[in-house]
Amino acid sequence: MSFNIRAQFFFGEDSLGNFRGLAFSENKYLKVASENFNIPSYIEGTARTYAKNFIGSGNGQILIGTIFDNNLSFGNRGNGLDIDNLYLLSNYRLGQLKCITAGGTGGSAGLGGVNLQGIKSSLINVELDTGNPILPRITLINPDADSQYHAIVDIIKYSGLVVNKAYHKMLPSGDGSSRTSLSINMTQKEIDKVPTNNIYINYSRCFVMNFKIHPLGIEDANARNFYYTNLIIIENKESHYLEDFSAYFYYDAATQRYYLDDLLTECSVKTYEDVLPYLLLRSSDDWSSRSVLRGSVKLALEKVNDATLENIPQQINFDQADVCGAAIIVAGNNQIACTDSPGIVSINVNGVITLKEDQQICPIGGTAKTVIAVFLLKADAKLVLYKDFSTVNTVKADIWGYNFRYIDYFDKQSYYPFKDNGSVSSVTISYIDQVLDLSKYFGIREESDGLTLSDSGSIVALTLSFKIYRVNTTDGDATDYFLDVPVEILSPQILTILQDSEAKKIIIKTNYATRLVYNFNEEAGVPVNITPTADGQNQETIVDYTGKIGTFYVRAFNYYYDLSGATRDLYATEKKSLTLTETITIPEFTLRVKIANSTKTIFDDDRSTYSSLDFLNLNQSEPLNYFVYSTYKTETGKFTFQLDYDLTNSKYKSMFLKIGDSPALQPLILKNGTSSFSLSKQDLFESLKNNQVLLSFLADGNTPFNFPFNFFNISPNDPPVCDAFSLSRVQLNYPNANIYFDISYSFADELEYSVIDQDDGVLYGPILIKERFRDIESFFVNGTPRQRSIKIENVKISNTATTLRVRAIVRNIKSATEYDPKQEDEKISSNPYSLPLKIGSAEVVLFSDENLTTEIQKITKGEDFYAFLQIKDLNDAIVDPLQYGDYLAANYKVKIVIIESDDANIDLAGVISSEVDKYTVKFNIQNTSVFNDTSAVFQAEYLPIIDSEI
Repeated sequence: MSFNIRAQFFFGEDSLGNFRGLAFSENKYLKVASENFNIPSYIEGTARTYAKNFIGSGNGQILIGTIFDNNLSFGNRGNGLDIDNLYLLSNYRLGQLKCITAGGTGGSAGLGGVNLQGIKSSLINVELDTGNPILPRITLINPDADSQYHAIVDIIKYSGLVVNKAYHKMLPSGDGSSRTSLSINMTQKEIDKVPTNNIYINYSRCFVMNFKIHPLGIEDANARNFYYTNLIIIENKESHYLEDFSAYFYYDAATQRYYLDDLLTECSVKTYEDVLPYLLLRSSDDWSSRSVLRGSVKLALEKVNDATLENIPQQINFDQADVCGAAIIVAGNNQIACTDSPGIVSINVNGVITLKEDQQICPIGGTAKTVIAVFLLKADAKLVLYKDFSTVNTVKADIWGYNFRYIDYFDKQSYYPFKDNGSVSSVTISYIDQVLDLSKYFGIREESDGLTLSDSGSIVALTLSFKIYRVNTTDGDATDYFLDVPVEILSPQILTILQDSEAKKIIIKTNYATRLVYNFNEEAGVPVNITPTADGQNQETIVDYTGKIGTFYVRAFNYYYDLSGATRDLYATEKKSLTLTETITIPEFTLRVKIANSTKTIFDDDRSTYSSLDFLNLNQSEPLNYFVYSTYKTETGKFTFQLDYDLTNSKYKSMFLKIGDSPALQPLILKNGTSSFSLSKQDLFESLKNNQVLLSFLADGNTPFNFPFNFFNISPNDPPVCDAFSLSRVQLNYPNANIYFDISYSFADELEYSVIDQDDGVLYGPILIKERFRDIESFFVNGTPRQRSIKIENVKISNTATTLRVRAIVRNIKSATEYDPKQEDEKISSNPYSLPLKIGSAEVVLFSDENLTTEIQKITKGEDFYAFLQIKDLNDAIVDPLQYGDYLAANYKVKIVIIESDDANIDLAGVISSEVDKYTVKFNIQNTSVFNDTSAVFQAEYLPIIDSEI
């Protein structure tokens, strides 16, 4: 039997960890027409084309560096696919349970090739499973490097489904509550078509092409590394699945509620969305037992009357999974408590029980919360945004609280009241249809696009944070709760740019934008807010261009482009331009730059040098990009800009100077002559943006002639020095680490640091800190060291890392002719931090003797046998039990149990067990026991070492 299960369950820890190059942080997908999707040679050709876009660097450090898109049309602008809604074809292991253990996000028994630990959120650097390549190995060669640097690629294909849309709201009540609630990418019009107590799924078929890349020609520690990346090919065809469960429930109009039958027997339901089709579980006895319901199926969403409708699962292209019917221990009447199923909380309201997976309340392997509020986001239409969300009032949730008084919002800065029960509750308190205030948002959740750190990809959810407490927010038993609100952010568009020559106006029309930034030629950008329209379309903005000539540039942004400090090009347009047609000139114009009365050499982009910039009939597009260098130590006086000009034969009568973003206009001599303006070196460098400032000479105070100048400081006699340093603290919580260190350096205006492993592989960074002139000048002049305390949070630890170190590099510019590369000094932290050992796999192995010398494959009634927990390291080597203390938490007792798969453990009478040592249990199934020894399954429960700190 086969079924479809969430793709994330197929991933264990990645086999490489320390990846290099953008190819390994990209998880691209594309959609193809059905006629092509069903042709194996087309799929294989697409995979081959994608693989040949990988190139090697040839330096032995970055072996797969760049992906060229060529003719492949990737979805979502090349951003990676969110695999939360990707399901892959799976199956049960032969001879084992034909169901998934009930209660959590899957169980450990019966799933073939499925690792339910180390769940990933994207297809990055992982190998899905073993399989046979669909094509002969492909060899990659970088034509720009020695032929010895190349790689070979194996391509393996997996079948799957992508859920495009889904919706259900089971057993809705008149008060607005429901037992289940789910909405994925649904519009309100589509929601209105889904009948009550139905589950709707819209899906597409797909293939996951898994590329296993083996670089060759490398002799260092990376010689045996494999790299993994994936391409997801989705059929451009949507299929519908609508399963009707209404026949299983009775609606009572008086109470406006659903029951099991017309005797008003209470019942509870839970959806199981880790498999496709989703499962609906029902219980009428406080989940002491359960049943898996099968409803009538339609293959369309439209509401139609069909008197012959019947259960037609044979028409579905995939089999349905099943869930084992084990009992669950739930909360008492009008209480909320964690069940005995890991991660599942039970909410009891007057005897009606709702089960919900909520690891914030019931953390797997952690301590259950006692001050409780459980949130269920309402299954409404997807929230579509491009403007500020502070006034949005359509996002609602049902909340159940227990043993609490207060619920507050927390936005990283302050607490805001949300609910006050008046006193600490001793029963379950319900808040139904509560409007959530998005202006109190805590953070955002994004999908990486695999590009630079400054471009964080698309926003998929806004995160709200709540503090649940009884007396004060600082209570030791207070609970922090986070709720993700899914959103779709519309990208802005520039429709047209038109020039009105008579009115000297430029008209820009846009969609879904909140602001524009425009500039003429090389001038600084000017921001302007867009007047909104009702639907965000056909917005119009008018810009005056009186006195301007050359090229007009404009870029449109929406509110989410730089939300929370990170920039996202997905929410900005490319810069568009319009060439203006008018010529404005100044007859004579000469500019000099001085410091302390010494004329500075001016460089242009071609590194040509000038003692002054001399122009006849200067027009607005003539100035280039210019560079000036001054020393930190010896040139500390004022900068002076000296201008010689003549406006006699022009229409202008006066000249002014504007520096950067400063609104001040500095008056120069009228008509003609020599004039100058001076300012301190610190004031000049304070006006720079990315080392550049725009000197705008304004004829008659409004017609600009713009000179972009770049100013740099040099240190010809003092190279940078980075002092030796060590890690002061490391906090480890797999798979992340926080690292602290103090560092000092001299004669450097730039610090770059990275977290590296034992092989110098980069785990985090590099992070670049550029010192401001006003902060660093005195350290150069006085020769004193600059000191910093650095804290790095949430460093992702790879499987292959055994130690953590920090590499620091400090830099400065030596001279105007030796500026690239900068001179630098590098140091690595002197005390590498050793990581605790990690478990690769674990299983229960059976032996016939207490000394564990003779392994057995079957057991016999009446005979003693011994079950031993065997663990292996990441290299699949068996670990000596004497070393188990290096892998397993000392404060957690290992448990080994036997179950009978046929009838859910009702025949354990006559099964005798006793503990031999911490990792071995002795069993004997007596001859008189009805326990079926041919269907015995063994399970072990253990806790690895997960935290270590220096």
